[in-house]
Amino acid sequence: MTLVGLVVAVVMAADVPAMARPGPGLRGPAWIARGNIELTPELRTAIDAVARVYREKTKRRLEVTSGYRPAPRQAAAMYAKLKAGGSLAIYRNRRLVDPIIAAYREGRRKKWKREKVIAAMTEVLTAQVARGEHISRHLEGRAFDVRSVGLSKGQRAALMAALAEVGGMRVIHESKPPHYHIEILRRARPSSEGAGDEDKGEGDAGRGEGTPPDSDKGRGTDDPEDAPTPD
Repeated sequence: MTLVGLVVAVVMAADVPAMARPGPGLRGPAWIARGNIELTPELRTAIDAVARVYREKTKRRLEVTSGYRPAPRQAAAMYAKLKAGGSLAIYRNRRLVDPIIAAYREGRRKKWKREKVIAAMTEVLTAQVARGEHISRHLEGRAFDVRSVGLSKGQRAALMAALAEVGGMRVIHESKPPHYHIEILRRARPSSEGAGDEDKGEGDAGRGEGTPPDSDKGRGTDDPEDAPTPD
């Protein structure tokens, strides 16, 4: 199936290094966050690594727009995407995504206010997480978003090169609203027959592991960048 508006790149490597050294003459943070996002230690480590390599290549900071999302924040982000006319085709586990879309459509059909629609979507997501099912790596603290608006062709290429150099991540360029969604991949785990388990993409894994991770808050916006003002 063709995913309209999505460009997917997979970068396979070992583990994300703790830190990439800044280049000569570069001072201050290698990335900035917008609004009030939440970041786990694992996310901070990954962002630090990518941002430092990116800054060496471009002399620019990355803008991080989203990190760990508990269910209410994930529901709000999905609401914003649907309201902007975007598709949830990125979430390929239809068993999980269809009830969320149904809650959104019911609320819109009944002309509920934004908060009530998001609450209905949150209820669906909360029940899924309680069963150990995570439709998005944001819910597990293993995905972050980077601003793509305003990046030149060379800067976009530098970001892809930084991700390849750091390794262990998958990037998806989403167009509605525009941003780079970056996932931290698990190392393949050997099975009893010696074959590794594939680390699947957004929404594929279905059953997650345990409860949401501990997180600390940074400066950033949890909704995807350039989302329309909600009604």
